[in-house]
Order: sequence, then C-alpha cells, then structure tokens
Amino acid sequence: MIDTSIFQSRKEKETFLKEVIKKFSISETEKEIYSISIEILDENDFSVFFDKIVSQIPEDDNSRKSTIAPLTSTLL
Repeated sequence: MIDTSIFQSRKEKETFLKEVIKKFSISETEKEIYSISIEILDENDFSVFFDKIVSQIPEDDNSRKSTIAPLTSTLL
C-alpha cells in the first residue's frame, strides 16, 4: 500500500483517486460513477472508499493493470 500521509486535504485525496480510477481496466461509465461517488460521499464513507482503493494499489510499478471488480460488486 502506498503512503497516504502525503495528502493534506480531502480535495487532494479526491484528485489522486480520480487519477487512479482513470487507469483502472473498467468501462468509462464505471469510471464516471466512481468519480461522481467521490464527490458526493460524506466524510466517513469517503474515508472507507479511499482506504479501499488505496489498499489495492501495488507498491511496485510492475503490475500496472488494475481492476476493481471486487469493490464494484461490493458497492452495488
């Protein structure tokens, strides 16, 4: 998992998540849904969402292809 202590505000976390989501191997519609979700979640739900996504990011750059299918099924 990457070090998230570098983020000072929710806005920085939102920006980071949107960039991460752009790289996922999911449909554009799903990417849009995640981006919208980021903006409307309350603080607690946003923290859970952020932690869940960040925990799935590998520390090494060798495995760049990512999916979030397990998270998708959990959210739906």
